[in-house]
Amino acid sequence: MTEDKWKLLDSPTENFELIIQDKELIEELKKRTIESQNKVRDTKPWDLLNNDAPKATEEEAQRRYAICTECPELLKVTKQCKMCGCFMKLKVKLEESRCPIGKW
Repeated sequence: MTEDKWKLLDSPTENFELIIQDKELIEELKKRTIESQNKVRDTKPWDLLNNDAPKATEEEAQRRYAICTECPELLKVTKQCKMCGCFMKLKVKLEESRCPIGKW
């Protein structure tokens, strides 16, 4: 799957016709949707409010986020992951959180 195809999803309304005509992209989206639904979420957003939830070190959070910023699955405008929907600037701070596609 090329990165150019994933860029179509950055503006799904504008690129709707191209997206629905791309069978490879549609099949990959279906596959990833099923995979992400089958995964048990390791953390929840409200874990950030829990003082007892283990937090990642600042260095680890920065390392993780640097990986996210280079990932084609990150929506640049909102800093959300296309795979899990999480706001990555926050998710990287939780020690037990994981990248949904295994990058960290």
